[in-house]
Amino acid sequence: MSKNKWRWILIIIIVLLIVGVCIAVPILRQSQSGLQLDSNASAWEPTTSIQTTEEQGIQIPGYGTIYFAAGEKDVPITLYNPEENTCNFVFELSIEGDEPFYQTGLVEPGKAVTEISLKNPFTAGNYKMHILVKAYDQDGNSLNSGDVKTTLVVQ
Repeated sequence: MSKNKWRWILIIIIVLLIVGVCIAVPILRQSQSGLQLDSNASAWEPTTSIQTTEEQGIQIPGYGTIYFAAGEKDVPITLYNPEENTCNFVFELSIEGDEPFYQTGLVEPGKAVTEISLKNPFTAGNYKMHILVKAYDQDGNSLNSGDVKTTLVVQ
């Protein structure tokens, strides 16, 4: 082969390597952090409007009393990321003083997880529950988080 052909082949190989690296880096960065979009999250509209101003940063929803059925593994709860946000949320649920009992994947703005599956169902009673809302930018970098305290009533 002539020098020109080798030169073009080398240029094509270098370009393909650069394109491959540009595609692989974001994928590897996301998989290294272990964060993936939650497949259970779907588009959701809140029943009440969320007050916003242009000055606000990340919006974290508040929660009133949450009710689960005793002995049930699949329970309804709405874990919502307001559409006004530009970041993804991960919701981590725990009973005060205990390890987390559930964690979502990444929930995109305007989407919500509306039902979760528990490994171990709860027995009847009232529990102090924490919903830790972790925010991540589009590259998977951690942003601020918020800890929402509420009551879980299991009947």
